[in-house]
Amino acid sequence: MPNLDYAPLDEALALIANYGPELDNGNFNHAPMVCEALCALGRPEAVMPWLGRYEARMMPRPRSSNNSKPRKPNNSRRPIRMA
Repeated sequence: MPNLDYAPLDEALALIANYGPELDNGNFNHAPMVCEALCALGRPEAVMPWLGRYEARMMPRPRSSNNSKPRKPNNSRRPIRMA
């Protein structure tokens, strides 16, 4: 039975939170899933070394623009009309 230790996952996710969903090569960042899979497979000691090697390819989280405004909820209750 594998050693199911998820302790490194919190540290890894805290580090990953600073990065966005894309890698420098245009692919998507699957680091959160890989870190969890390593813990689930009984390899918690491999999480941080793997993430250390993978981190160089991760892109910073994009900043949101000041032009974006939150959408106002549409509170109107109009009936749906069937044609």
